Amino acid sequence: MIYQKVSSDIANPEKVDIQAAEREMAVADSLATLRKTASPEASDSIGNVSAMISGDTSGDAPDAGEADMAETAKKPDTAPSDTPVYDVVTTTRYLTTIASEHYGNFNLWPYIYEENKAILGHPDRIKPGTRIVVPPLSKYGVNPKNKSDIDKAKKMGKEIYSRYRK
Repeated sequence: MIYQKVSSDIANPEKVDIQAAEREMAVADSLATLRKTASPEASDSIGNVSAMISGDTSGDAPDAGEADMAETAKKPDTAPSDTPVYDVVTTTRYLTTIASEHYGNFNLWPYIYEENKAILGHPDRIKPGTRIVVPPLSKYGVNPKNKSDIDKAKKMGKEIYSRYRK
């Protein structure tokens, strides 16, 4: 069905040109609406986008490289830790394995546990396939190379296990 549609459009190049023109008109209408409701700064950007779409090379609109740089300059820098990191516990991937991979030290697993304690239960009985959040250590003020932070994590691990002793 799709093949027939594509091949019939190729056989009728006028139809393809009309469809492209209709799309361009729809984009132009959308940009005009945005320009009316946008702030002056945003309106300038919309004008630049409009010029790039129409192929205007009069020099008023920045070229694509300049537009990319301007876009990058407007976006605030975000640290990688701002994005949630997820991992999955499996029969061969435990909290210690995940901590070792993400933090460089398996002893830091209690921070992953604490972040996910509402869904985990006993740390040795986590159901394979459980998706967990791996929090940034900065959230807890932990340096994975600091011995006192490692010792604190070990103590936390003992406290977690003590919750499940009978």
